[in-house]
This record gives sequence, C-alpha cells and structure tokens, in this order.
Amino acid sequence: MDICQPEQERGENVEGLRLNPRETQHCRLLALAPNEWNGPWMNRQHLLSRLASAHSILYSCGVWASWERRTADYAKSPLIGRFDICDGVTVDQPGRALLRVPRIRHLDELAIRVACTRWRERLSNDRGPLIAYIFHPQFVPFVKDLKADFLVYHAYDLFRFMEKDSARVEQDENQLLESADLVIATSEETAKDFRSRNDRHIEVLANGVDWSRFVASPRPPDPPELAQIPRPRIGYVGALNEKVDFQLILELARRRRGWQFVIAGPVRNLLPGDEEVLEEFKKCQNIHLIGAVPQHRIPEILLNLDVGLVCYRTLAWTLAGYPLKMLEYLACGLPVVASNLPAVRDFGETIAIAESVDDWEHALSAAVSGKGKGSPALRLAVAKGNSWDMRAARLNILLQRMVGKGAVSRVDDAGAATV
Repeated sequence: MDICQPEQERGENVEGLRLNPRETQHCRLLALAPNEWNGPWMNRQHLLSRLASAHSILYSCGVWASWERRTADYAKSPLIGRFDICDGVTVDQPGRALLRVPRIRHLDELAIRVACTRWRERLSNDRGPLIAYIFHPQFVPFVKDLKADFLVYHAYDLFRFMEKDSARVEQDENQLLESADLVIATSEETAKDFRSRNDRHIEVLANGVDWSRFVASPRPPDPPELAQIPRPRIGYVGALNEKVDFQLILELARRRRGWQFVIAGPVRNLLPGDEEVLEEFKKCQNIHLIGAVPQHRIPEILLNLDVGLVCYRTLAWTLAGYPLKMLEYLACGLPVVASNLPAVRDFGETIAIAESVDDWEHALSAAVSGKGKGSPALRLAVAKGNSWDMRAARLNILLQRMVGKGAVSRVDDAGAATV
C-alpha cells in the first residue's frame, strides 16, 4: 500500500465550531467525486480529510470508462486497483481491468456492481452506518449497488448549466434531490435552484479556507516565478477555464502598462475565442503566465502579490459559485477585487465588486495604492471566521442529525437498494 503524505499541516481552528471525535457517532462514508484526490484541493478534500478524524472515509472517482482507454492516466493506473491512505482518507486507485462500457448495458452494470462491492468490502471491518456521499450527479448509476444506509448529495456547482448533456445531468440530479436523506449546496444560489425544482430542505455549506497556511511573518521571499516581475503585482491563482474573463484581463493590462498581471493555473475547458486571447497575453509584457502551481506552494505565490483577482464571467453557473480563492486572498491580507457574484456580496466590507472595465480599473487603482476594501487585519479576521475546520464541524453536525433521526435503511429485506 502506498502512503501519501499530506501536502500541508492542518491549522488548528481557534474560533467557533470544533469537530470532536469523542462526541461523534462513528460512520462509514463512501464518497464519490470526479476530481483526483491528489489534484488541486477542492471542498471535497478539505472537508473529508477533516471528517476522517471521526469517521472511516473511502474516496473514489468511480470506474474507468471505455472511452478513457487511450488516456495517459488510464495507462499509468494499476491493473487490478489498490487503496492508498492519503490525509487520513482511503483513496481508491481504480484498476484498468475493471471497465465501464455504457453502450453494453449488462457489462456496464457488472462493472458498477463489482466496484461497489469492492468499496463496501474495504469498509466492512469498520463500524457505523454506511453513508453514500455523492458530489456529482454522474454517480447516480452507482447508488443502488452501494446499498448504503443513508444518501447525501453535496453539490459544489450548478452542474446542469455546465455539462454538455445538460438534460441527462438535470434528470440525474432531480433523482438525487428526490431521494437523498441530506442535500447540501455550496452556495445559496444553488440552493435556490434546487428549491425551485424540489420542495425540500436544502442545507447551505459554503467553501472555507485553511487560513493558517497563508499567515506568514515575515513574508517569504519572492519565489523564482515572481523574482523578475516588478510591483504592483495583481494576481489570479486558479484554473484557467471558461469561467475566467480573459478579455477583461487583457483590456486592463493594455490600459495600465505599469501594473503586472500574474496569472497562475492550469489551462483547460476554454470557450471559443479564449485561446486567441491567451495568445494575445503573450504579447503583453505586463501579463505573466506562470503555469500551474503545486498546492503546497500556493501560499508563497499569494503572499508575494499585491492584489487578488476574482475575475469571473457572469455565466449561469458562475453566478451560483463560491470562489475558494477569495478567502485565500483575504487570509494573506490582500485587497481583493471581484466580479459581481452573489457569494461575493456577503463580503462587501473586505472585497471590492466591479462590473464594467472602468469599475475594475478604478477598484484596482484604489487597491494598489493601499486604499482597497478593508484593512489587512479585518481581511484575516474574515478568513479566520470562514475556516475549513468550522465548515467540517458543521458538516459533522448535519451528518449526526441525519443518522440520529434513525431514517429507514436504504437497503430493503431483499438486499436491493433504491434511489
């Protein structure tokens, strides 16, 4: 078994809720999500790694599909599959030998059934009710064979506005909204969408921040990527995909040649025309594309910026988002300028909101001159009040309430589970 080391130390929460394993009924969580555990850390890893102090948790991205056979990730995966321990969580590394073939129903169902049996057997020596914890509607086909006692659906985006097969995604999600014992949305906007489709209670659990990772006194020296970039440095750190307003960055860089725009993150899932704009970035001496930054090095990049950007397009699904990066910027004490997203409006004392290019230029001008929204101390206080430790403690309370209600098991007398 491979042992994965945590990428960073977990900061101890000093405020608000705490997760107390000794006062928690132990459960077994079988969590399914699309992103690899050792990739960029999302709410999945932050929450589950903390819950692991009180529960047994298995995390999987599912089963390889027939159309993935030619990918590099498939080629380097193990033949049979294995389980690694990462950050206290059992992480599934699916094997190449088990393959979903959606076009052949019986083969597809067999692959799903074998995978679910394998996961359940891995958790079989642990005690407590089994909770199927679903982060994306694509895992609906697995729910029946998981044979869990409870079902949780935790939506971190409005998927029906993102995926190509939106009708299928919406259908699967409606099934989860109907049958889940607990539904959690990352933003109030997502919760509103769910309530309009199903008259049920929706819990809202916003994203958080590992604030202690971003507090450094004195600040670290410039990392190699920034050493030759003068100030002021205005930075965006995150995935470079369809949500980012590249044209806005380009226009601002052309207007203010003295401002240095540092753009860090992997490029993926662009909209038509975005590649051409990124090519224009390369012609601007004050736009610096530094590529993807490993998770453990993000603090040293952010702590050497002067302003943090949340420059999102106002798409249907981005309006329902809750950007992780805005709290990371605040934890560094940085002034932040952001698009007019509903989640951002709750931080009006510490984040400047901009819409037009003129708005952005004015807000950034104030930020680089030391007149950004909120003081560094207030920004840090806001970050500390929105820690992942507090979010995990609240999630644990929600799970305890669900289990404590003694809901009827999802597995009937015949051993068949229902969605």
